[in-house]
Formats: sequence, C-alpha cells, structure tokens
Amino acid sequence: MCKATLKQFTLNKEERLKSRKLMDELFVSGKTLTVFPFRLVWIETKLLVDYPAQMAVSVSKRNFKHAVDRNRLKRLMREAYRKNKFTVYDMAQSLSKQYALMLIYTGRKMVDYAEVESKIIITLKKFTERCNETPA
Repeated sequence: MCKATLKQFTLNKEERLKSRKLMDELFVSGKTLTVFPFRLVWIETKLLVDYPAQMAVSVSKRNFKHAVDRNRLKRLMREAYRKNKFTVYDMAQSLSKQYALMLIYTGRKMVDYAEVESKIIITLKKFTERCNETPA
C-alpha cells in the first residue's frame, strides 16, 4: 500500500476497477451512499493490487443519449476523484482495508467541473465517515 503515498495525484491503471466479477458483486452486496447527482456503491474486499481502493465511473445512457456527453461527465468524475482520493486512501490505510468503489452519475443535466468536484468531495467525506463508524 506504499505506492499510494508516492504518487498521490495519479490515477493508474491498477487503481481503476475493471473486474466484471467484482462489479457484479458490488451491485449484489454493495453498500450505497447518495449525494445528488452521484451514487457511490462500495464493498470492502481484498484487491490484487497494492492500492487501498479501486474505482470505476458510470453515466447512464438513458439520461445522456450522446456518447460525447457521457464521456465528458466520466472524464470530469475521474479527474475530481483523482484530485481528492487521498481522503479515501488515508482512511483505508488507517483501517488496513481495501475497497472497490463505483461512482454513478444519476443526474439528468450536464454540469460543470466545479459542481462535480464539490459533490464528489462531499460524497467521499460521507463515505469515509460511514466506514469509520462501522465496527469491524
């Protein structure tokens, strides 16, 4: 888990959630947290990488018909997470746990980066609070 402290503000390939099996498990037994326009789904799991968390993003095709719009929102979400992931990493390392996260955009309107970042910061803070209060 030491890699996270060396390159704090990157989002490497190993930090992205790509396992279909793990994503299916996320939606079956994951816990959720909603801060409009985002929903965070997570599970505590043992990952095959040295990072404390792996993350994926999703934007609904139903709400955004054009791929350009979906891709832009996903890019903004990844960037905001990349800049603010240290809250999740610090919490996970202090608890010696690993998490798989899925960040889903549930809004129906296109938003700018400032709003995306502010809501993701709130979402990640609530996530860390919820994980810290959970006894285990």
